[in-house]
Amino acid sequence: SAVTLFPPVPAAPTGLTAMGGDTQSSLSWAASPGATSYNVKFSTTSGGPYTNVANVAATNLMVTGLANNTPYYFVVSAVNIAGESANSGEASATPTAFVAGLTAVAVNSQIQLQWNALAGATGYAVKRSYVSGGPYNPIASSLSTTNYADATVGTCQTYYYVVTMTVGGVESVPSPEVGVTVPYLATPFTSMDIGSVGHAGSASSCGGPFTISGSGNDIWNDADAFHFVYVPMNGNGAIRAHVVSVQYVDTNAKGGVMIRETLTASSRHALVDVEPTAGNEFIWRSTTGGDATSSIAYGLTAPYWVQLTRTNNVFQASMSPDGISWDPLGDPVTITMAPTVYAGLAVCARDNVVICTSVFDNVYVSSVINNPPPMLAAISNQTVNVGQTGAFTATAAAVDYQSPALTFSLPGAPASATLIQLNPTNATFRWRPAVTDANTINPVTLKVTDNGSPSLSATQSFTITVNPLALPTVPSARWSNGQFTLRVTNSIVGPDYAVQASSNLVNWSTLFITNSPATNSFQWTDTHGLTLPMQFYRIKVGPPLP
Repeated sequence: SAVTLFPPVPAAPTGLTAMGGDTQSSLSWAASPGATSYNVKFSTTSGGPYTNVANVAATNLMVTGLANNTPYYFVVSAVNIAGESANSGEASATPTAFVAGLTAVAVNSQIQLQWNALAGATGYAVKRSYVSGGPYNPIASSLSTTNYADATVGTCQTYYYVVTMTVGGVESVPSPEVGVTVPYLATPFTSMDIGSVGHAGSASSCGGPFTISGSGNDIWNDADAFHFVYVPMNGNGAIRAHVVSVQYVDTNAKGGVMIRETLTASSRHALVDVEPTAGNEFIWRSTTGGDATSSIAYGLTAPYWVQLTRTNNVFQASMSPDGISWDPLGDPVTITMAPTVYAGLAVCARDNVVICTSVFDNVYVSSVINNPPPMLAAISNQTVNVGQTGAFTATAAAVDYQSPALTFSLPGAPASATLIQLNPTNATFRWRPAVTDANTINPVTLKVTDNGSPSLSATQSFTITVNPLALPTVPSARWSNGQFTLRVTNSIVGPDYAVQASSNLVNWSTLFITNSPATNSFQWTDTHGLTLPMQFYRIKVGPPLP
């Protein structure tokens, strides 16, 4: 004879969470030891009765077919051959329709947003953040169209957007986030495609390396096709750059420095470049519309330094592994060019159906324009509340484009301050005052330094006044249908708030937290019901919290 022994009934699952979506809710929970599957149940009433939705082996489930704007209450039980556990703790979510299809594209120093229309929507709101995941600040509301152009943007800054809609007087949850960076090319460099290219090229240099993308069949034979980033050069001079990388789209893709007589495809030119696997090469065309010639140093790849010099009509290509020790690449060549030519960075995919992206730093062009000192615009004094995000934008002008990076510094700034450099002539300074910042910092000095030779700088001073923390007004809590409701009102906007509970006035647990609400008040309701004979509540004011 034999006796079959069953395992014990599994314990009820723990850690159930629910998140509402568009006509659906996403559930997840912790595994229950010994469980072979889980029964998922829901109700439209807190506490049930519950209806079985599904039996699944996984510890997550997307429940679909739900009604938007209706609260749903979920529980999960664990199942094995011995039976079914008790239900887990309840989790709730309210499905809500949200905006879909949001896209963002940077065009002409603006960010153009577009999204899908939804039947029943009476208006759309656009919200923006400097940080992925928010918090988001409204920049447009009550829009009747499904597109918006944000013109209040700075170059070289990444912006993150969400869009909400209003249906039946209720604002939806935010759309999925999109992010986009506004490019910037250091003044007075110009970017353009030369010759017949399969795809439009692009270039940016946000206070640091140049990132250049170009198509084009080749820089060779009697006509060229590539992307060129250039400045005028007068008489004798040199262009030097560190080629950080050249994307491998073809063995003979190119990223290098060039001096070119004209901007036509058949122009006389000299080029020293780095290729992904074919080595470094010196290419030149001595006559307009004539065939090109080259010298090659095999076995070299990026990162590598390249330099091209012009002495009268003699051009010399050089290369270096470190920017210190230089070797000639081929012999000097004589190319008769006009006194005024174009010196710059060239990128070619050597395949007209693709784009090659190359990165350059330490770009230097000599014999172009004298270096004027930078000019820093006046900065207004700042006044904010504790907890609000303070910000100002500083603009510097007349910067030497031979060394486009600027250095910004903030002597005397609060410890909570951060400096965000947006592009070579613009910077944004942001900080979120904490409780200890409730005073006047006088003065703060912004200093901008042009990294040219010689190094030149300019300064502007201003004050930051932080209003002191104000304690909120908390009326008596309202009790209704087994729930406590607290409404908190402050005289200022900015601080964080946390709702905490305790049964002994000693050990406090945080039930709810809101970081810098957009208004000076918020309401919180304890929907879990009381589990102790007596519960104490308090409001904690920050920031930072918890």
